[in-house]
Amino acid sequence: MAFEKDYALSIGSKNSGLTIRVIPEILSCPSLEQVIFPAKLELSAHKEVWFASPQEFKVEMIPKAFRKRNATYVWLDTENGLTLHIEFRKQIDLWSGHSFILEFNQTHVKQGTLSVAKLKGIISEVSSTFRSIDSIDVTSPRKYIGDGPSNVRPKVYHDVVLELDWFTYYSPADLSIIGRERFDNLRTCYEKYDFMGGIMIILQEEPFDKRNPEHIARRLQAEKELGFDLLPDEPIAKG
Repeated sequence: MAFEKDYALSIGSKNSGLTIRVIPEILSCPSLEQVIFPAKLELSAHKEVWFASPQEFKVEMIPKAFRKRNATYVWLDTENGLTLHIEFRKQIDLWSGHSFILEFNQTHVKQGTLSVAKLKGIISEVSSTFRSIDSIDVTSPRKYIGDGPSNVRPKVYHDVVLELDWFTYYSPADLSIIGRERFDNLRTCYEKYDFMGGIMIILQEEPFDKRNPEHIARRLQAEKELGFDLLPDEPIAKG
């Protein structure tokens, strides 16, 4: 299975008070606006509209095909090759919520379109529009064409994923399960900081590549410092 994009910044929220009316506010976040405009919205298979700025986007423009019974979706493709997916659920439950996903490639980092600093800015500003956050990460795909890691399920302890990626956020709910004190032992990382009541870990400055043995060794060392190897794999089954 091939992935069109190398990385995805994902932000998830179960704030039941949010509606699609917040989308213009999200698009107007300065750090996000800087990298995604001009952007296009596909209205149908043969029709699209381009926006030069977030002020031109109106919620009423979202096609009916993207307004499902349970959720409303928005896909924006940018002139520089980024893809933004926003989904707002009409009903929030234990396993689903609102989501923001920005997909990008290694070339966007090499060319300076995105960087650790810019990703941090987008995360901070978009998270503020959601008011409350349940999950944040910047991940690389688990499957690749050719050699490399396969799609192996990461270790999970009571529904908390015990595997670090490039950016990994542990929410207050996660910390109540695995313990905030274990993060005091983490030394192998680029940055570690408190964020929205939880802890954000940036493993390294350059994009994390699951095919790079040095990157894998760094991740394993960080997870060992966190004591993840001592926790059992006890995922909670959905359903």
